[in-house]
Amino acid sequence: YLILDIFMKYKGVLNYQATGWMVFNFYGLDTQISNRIDIYNDRVSGEKKLAGQNFRFIKTNKKRLGYTKDLNVEPNSIEIMKISVRFGSLARVVFDAIYDYDKFGSLPIAFEWLEEKAIDRKFLNEFIEICLKLGNVSTMRRVGFILEQMGCSAVFTSKMSHRLKATSAFIPLNPIRPARGKINKKWGLIVNQ
Repeated sequence: YLILDIFMKYKGVLNYQATGWMVFNFYGLDTQISNRIDIYNDRVSGEKKLAGQNFRFIKTNKKRLGYTKDLNVEPNSIEIMKISVRFGSLARVVFDAIYDYDKFGSLPIAFEWLEEKAIDRKFLNEFIEICLKLGNVSTMRRVGFILEQMGCSAVFTSKMSHRLKATSAFIPLNPIRPARGKINKKWGLIVNQ
């Protein structure tokens, strides 16, 4: 994290946050330990190895950053080197796992994380807010369907369904499986899982 902090300051990057499998593991969503740290930011892109650590920098619009939690880290317990690391919040990283599934290979497991965490009303409120602000149509369709299947209150799902237009183009619930299954017209999905 010290290496990351120095590199980002050198590049003049003020807005960045960690996400991906390392952060999924940090929150206890998965036991997989990543050998790479994924960083959303507004200036740098590509994979880099810095002092033996693998980083993948994912450049995104500044407006797509946020919903974070700062953690203080003291490398080797040296107080003078205390740094702060910005992680996506729990709701944000579950959203990232669904929205950026192609970068992280995180579907369908991310649907299970959503089901597990959505029983917490505070988490669910933040998650819905993130979906409405940062989500695309595909993400809102998938999330709305999953929440509805969980028996989530229409108060939550209606916010997303109102944003969606009727469609005759159906997308697969699980984009990595063949697009065969039942059609859900409300959410515009092929339920292939």
